[in-house]
Parts: sequence; structure tokens; C-alpha cells
Amino acid sequence: MPNVDEGNCSVSDGCSSGDMVSRDLYNGSHTDKNSRRVSFKNNTIVKTYDPTHSFDHRTCPDETTQLKSSPMVKNNRSSSVVKGDKFCEVFVSNITSLSEHAKVYLAALPASRRILMLSELHKEEDVVSSFFNRINYSATYSPPEVSKTGLGTHGGELVAVKSGTHARNVSHNILEALSDGSPLRFAAKIVSFCKVDIMFISLYLWDSEGLSERNNHILKQIYILVEMTKLPFVIAGDFNIPFEQFCESGWCERLKVKPIHPNAKSTISSSADRVIDFGLISNDIYPMFVEASPIFDVTWGPHIAFIIRLLLKPRSITARVICVPKALPVNDFNKLWKQVSDEQQKITWSK
Repeated sequence: MPNVDEGNCSVSDGCSSGDMVSRDLYNGSHTDKNSRRVSFKNNTIVKTYDPTHSFDHRTCPDETTQLKSSPMVKNNRSSSVVKGDKFCEVFVSNITSLSEHAKVYLAALPASRRILMLSELHKEEDVVSSFFNRINYSATYSPPEVSKTGLGTHGGELVAVKSGTHARNVSHNILEALSDGSPLRFAAKIVSFCKVDIMFISLYLWDSEGLSERNNHILKQIYILVEMTKLPFVIAGDFNIPFEQFCESGWCERLKVKPIHPNAKSTISSSADRVIDFGLISNDIYPMFVEASPIFDVTWGPHIAFIIRLLLKPRSITARVICVPKALPVNDFNKLWKQVSDEQQKITWSK
């Protein structure tokens, strides 16, 4: 039986980072992608094979099941995908806290989940960096801030990239200029996709405020960041604003993005029809977007998770564009025409 040390979140033998698992929060067990029933007991994973087990896409995050089209898909572009294309999967969620249950889940994510965009980790920077290093992710983290009441913390946003993926941090000078002395409520990291750099921004807006002054300030900081770096980008996280309301706010036009719906009726368990976790993608790289699909069985709450699937080779993407011919030099012609005599202007030239 393979062992898992929840303190280190090191995974061995049959529970590698490639094992995709579907966890049951109520009985402390889950099912992995090979249809084996798994139980957590005294930090030990016990697996039994069940050949009759059938997967349900609402209870299992297996990538081959979760990424199928559903009747709710609003922005699925999988019809344009060619067989043989390679993809990058971006895992997005508000995990409420980097708890031991969350650590076990994140450690078991498959290698195809190359980028993690998480919010509300509520942990110190050294704790977060140490954990993600152990599960082979390079993390950029914006630590939480202490609440005004002094009770608890607020935020903790992260972008983590799988080891072996070329990535770099945004310039410290740029982030320092944006902060104005106050903590940033987003984390950003630049990832290279076949010589095309894309900035990933994990966002967390203040709860129950809508487009308040504080939340608009965060969006303005991101707008300035985008203008300074001049890079295409993907923003995802907990906006704490309904999807439709944000789309009508004018921010999509200002940021020059298209919204990414997670294809779920609700992204929080406390409401049946409230989508506040979603994404945005630059118009420039929208052809890279394939589809988004929800994951309902995460080990935290009340938020679900969702996957954004992107094409790995943006330079291979083809699309129809309008070919506009160069304008005729009418102004130059008029200047020269005035210098021609009336007799010459009346001459008819024939071939």
C-alpha cells in the first residue's frame, strides 16, 4: 500500500501526480482514474480495483470525462481542434484555505494541469512556496493581508507552473509601483508558449461589494499592468461578482478580453445559479482557447473548480482575417495635379 504523508504531501508508488482522483468529502474516500476505490486512513491510501465502476462527470474530475462538451457550454471551441493538437490545462479555484485535504488533492493532479490559478490560500509565503516546490510547481504568491478587525486574513492568490515549463515572474519594480504600499490582491506569472509569452493573473476581489471602489482599484491595477507589459494575458479567479453583471460592466471592453464561462449553473454550493468564478482571455490569443469545464468534487468549499483548456502552439493557429489594401496616395496626386497645365489635364491618354 502506498503511503501519503499529509504533512509533506509527498506522494509515492500508486498515487503519483498523474493519478486523477475523485474524492468523497463525507466518507474520506475517493476513486482514482483506474476505477480503484481509495480510502484515507492513518495517512495511508488503500486501493481496491472495481471493474464494474462507471464514472459520472459530475463526481469525477478525470480529464477524459470532464472535458467533454455539455449542454451548458457557452464558449466551447473544441470543434476547431485538429487531431494531434497538444493542450495546456489551467486549473482554477478558490480553495478557501491551503488545508491538508487541499494539499492531498493538489498533489494528485495530473501532469496535464500545467498551470494552477488559486485564491484564498490564507497561508504565509514560505509555507506556500515550500509545499508547491515539493509537488514540482514553481509558484508566484501574493500573501494574504490581516483583516481590519485583526481576526483572520484576507486573500492569498497564487499562480503556479509545473516544473519543466518555461516561466518567469513579472518585474518586481512593476509590481512595487502598482501596489502603492498596499498588498496586491492578484498574483501574476509569465509563461512561454512556443516563443509566445502569455501572462497569467490569479484574481480575488472583495466579497459582497460588487464593483466597489476597492474592487475597481484592483481591476485598474491589472489594466495598468497589462499596458506596461504589453503581453496577452489570461485572468481567472473569484470575482465575487456575477458573470453577467461583470460582462455588462464595460471592463471586458476596456481590458480587450473575452469572458470564459466555467460551464456550470453555479460555482458555489450555497446558490443554485450564481457564477462568480470565471476567466478572461485577451482578444489577441482567444483562438488558443478550446473549452472550459467544471470540476465539482474538490475537497474544499463552497467553491467548485474549473479547467481552462488552451492550445499549446499559438503560432500554429490559423484564422480568417480581412485583407485591407494600402490606401492610394490621393493627397500626393492632388498636389502634383495642380502643377499640370489645363491643356495637359485635358489630354486623354490611350494604351
